[in-house]
Amino acid sequence: MNNVKLSLMKIAATVYISMAVVSLAISLFFYSHAHNFTRTALRARGTIIRMVEKPGRDSKTVYYPVFSFRDLQSRRYIVNSTSGQNTPAYKAGDVVQVLYQEYSPANAEIENHHAIWGRAVIFGWAGAVSLLVGLGLLTAIKFRNN
Repeated sequence: MNNVKLSLMKIAATVYISMAVVSLAISLFFYSHAHNFTRTALRARGTIIRMVEKPGRDSKTVYYPVFSFRDLQSRRYIVNSTSGQNTPAYKAGDVVQVLYQEYSPANAEIENHHAIWGRAVIFGWAGAVSLLVGLGLLTAIKFRNN
């Protein structure tokens, strides 16, 4: 293998491994946040008020739930979820479990895997794939040199 191809493979391996390190660090940050949130969150029963449709990528519609719940002092909150899906996961009137911090009930989340752990999983997978590609390139370089 010529030196130019070898150099390009080394650069690509470095880029992929660097992307892996960054993605895995971001995943760890989101995991830590989600873990702390679920560990310290208060739980309440909530009700879906409506689903809000917003344009997503590739001309697909993304559906975001709007829900209400009451905190320990019986104050009512209406929250627009920041987590949406291409297929509506809820309909108006559905009862859901809500997680919220006592000091920040307006930032409540519906207790579901996607809303709470989704970012950690996505960045974790991206990091793992990047790491595998980078290590694969390094292995190919080593194999070609022998």
